[in-house]
Amino acid sequence: MWFCPERLNIKWVKIIPHIIDTVLLTSGITLILLTHQYPHQQPWLMSKLIVLLAYIGFGAMALRRARTKPLRLIFLMLAITAFTYIASAALTRDPRPWTTNYSSIAAPITAISSYSLR
Repeated sequence: MWFCPERLNIKWVKIIPHIIDTVLLTSGITLILLTHQYPHQQPWLMSKLIVLLAYIGFGAMALRRARTKPLRLIFLMLAITAFTYIASAALTRDPRPWTTNYSSIAAPITAISSYSLR
C-alpha cells in the first residue's frame, strides 16, 4: 500500500477485506443472538458494534478511498485505534475501557491457570 500501490489492484487483495468484515459482523451478530446480550441492554456491546462499523469505514478509507498517502495514514491509525478500543471493550465489558481497573480482569485468568492437569 505504501511502497507498492499496484498491489491494491490484485484480485485477492480486493476480496479479503470484504471477507474479514463479513466474518466480524456475522460473528458479532451470532454472539449477540446466542448469548442474549442485546446491544440496547449492554452499553459496552452497543459501543463495540458502533466502533466496529467505524473500523470497517476507516479500513475502506485507508485501503481504497483516501487519495493521498498522509490521508491514508490517518485512516490507518484510526482503524488501529478502533480495533484497540474493540478489544479493550470486549475484555473489560465497559464502554469506557480506559476507566476500568485492569487488576479485576486478571483475577479470573489466574484462577483458571491455578488448576493442574492430572
